[in-house]
Amino acid sequence: MNSNNIKTLVLVFLGIIFFTTIASAQFGMGGNPHKQGWKILESPAVRIIYPNGMEAKAQRIANIINYINVNHRGSIGKKFKRLDMVLQNQTVNPNGYVTVGPYRSEFYSTPPTNNLLTGSLDWLDVLSIHEYRHAMQSINERRGVVDVLYYLQGEQLWGVANNIVFPNWYAEGDAVMFETSMTNAGRGRSPFFTLEQRGLSLANKNFGYQKNRNGSFKINLPDHYRLGYMMLSKIARDNNYDTMARVVKKAGALNGIINPFSRALLKNTGLRTIPLFNTAWQQQKDIFKKELAATQLIATTPVSK
Repeated sequence: MNSNNIKTLVLVFLGIIFFTTIASAQFGMGGNPHKQGWKILESPAVRIIYPNGMEAKAQRIANIINYINVNHRGSIGKKFKRLDMVLQNQTVNPNGYVTVGPYRSEFYSTPPTNNLLTGSLDWLDVLSIHEYRHAMQSINERRGVVDVLYYLQGEQLWGVANNIVFPNWYAEGDAVMFETSMTNAGRGRSPFFTLEQRGLSLANKNFGYQKNRNGSFKINLPDHYRLGYMMLSKIARDNNYDTMARVVKKAGALNGIINPFSRALLKNTGLRTIPLFNTAWQQQKDIFKKELAATQLIATTPVSK
């Protein structure tokens, strides 16, 4: 290979790196105009970075999160770490998340066009309650061995350990339970939320835990939000308020290397994961039957046979 070919390859390689870096940088900008002004609201539980003009929204989010932090830790644990949060107003996707590595949150302030799930609640109120519950989960899952991994390798390994130990149905089911218990609405009260489960129950379709846990490309199964809410509701009906806080504490400490979350469930509820699912599904079907029997159905005329 002559020197001209080598120079060409070097230039091509540098060009790929350059354009990839630009693409990555632009992706990380969040779609905000470069002239967008930002402010910071400092509070005990959360530090909010927000665009100019959203001071009232940022203050309300901070008030809700600080209230939860002081008054509603009994069902998750007492560990605390202040959360950094970015409030975005240049997005069209209604969403929010909490993650670690770094430990932070983002709220996308555009509300969903379909209110069948969240009802009449203000969208940012829902995010404040639901997403801060994820923040409390993450910090209280950092115990024992997980805590050691955090100090050895930082937040990235903390996140990996959390994802390995704790199933996603626990995280989302617990957050849905929290938003439902903290408000007069929440997904747990929405018939739309349990649509697939009621359909399967009425059709007498019974799939096992693994199929519900992993999902299917062929069958319309409830997602991990519905699965978690159903299983954790059964625990809430039959156990004490702080039961899941004790489960999280033992599982995070890796009390048992093989499936520590299931072992922690057994220790505190008397049921491992699969028996818990089977019992919860049976109870849920009984609840659906009672609700249907008590429902006054409206007479309809079929448009066609």
